[in-house]
Amino acid sequence: SYTCPELTLIDLPGITRIQLKDSDQPKDKKITTDMAKRYCGDERTIILCVVAANIDLTTSESLKYAQEWDKNMIRTIGVLTKIDIMDTGTNCKKALMNQEVFLKLGFVGVKNRSQQDINDKMRVQRGLDAEKQWFMNHPIYRSLPKDCYGTDTLTQKLSRIMYAHIRVNLPDITKEVDEKLKAVEERIKDLGTPLPTTDGQRMQMLWAMTVSYTHLRAHETREDLVCRLLLEKQ
Repeated sequence: SYTCPELTLIDLPGITRIQLKDSDQPKDKKITTDMAKRYCGDERTIILCVVAANIDLTTSESLKYAQEWDKNMIRTIGVLTKIDIMDTGTNCKKALMNQEVFLKLGFVGVKNRSQQDINDKMRVQRGLDAEKQWFMNHPIYRSLPKDCYGTDTLTQKLSRIMYAHIRVNLPDITKEVDEKLKAVEERIKDLGTPLPTTDGQRMQMLWAMTVSYTHLRAHETREDLVCRLLLEKQ
């Protein structure tokens, strides 16, 4: 899109603790943990830490790992889901206001389409409209700042953060690309002259080989002739 920088989203698997019956899930959570660390440990990535709003944030393993992999907490955004199915009488206002588990980039609450909505083929835009109306009509969340909830808010916030992150890391990325390009060019240079790829190039190579061979034969000495015959005999 010309209105915002492009985002590459990597949907990592959940960290498996107990294997489902008759499934190919890994028994050891180290496999999924190492996979998540491979991506989230990269200082150039933004960690989108998705947590269900109906659990205690202080027990969230994903937040724990995010704090471990992003020690300065400058590239971790919290996303609270399932807000609409919290127990009656409870809400996540304090979490959205960053008053429970503090994140420098804060939390954003979202209300996704339910599985029934998906089964009923509800379009994404209709789901976004329904989400917006739900927050605006909620007795608690409607009084919160608009940057605390909504998928649109999350998208815009991600774009701003990613843009700033790219500007900070661009010099290092450019340097790394140049170094890798130089290394590849050196390897290609070591391979010598590349083979022809088109009919014209092949014909030119064949003609050059023929001319070169003819030139060598024309200037061949007696010693060269003896050596050539011995080689051909072998």
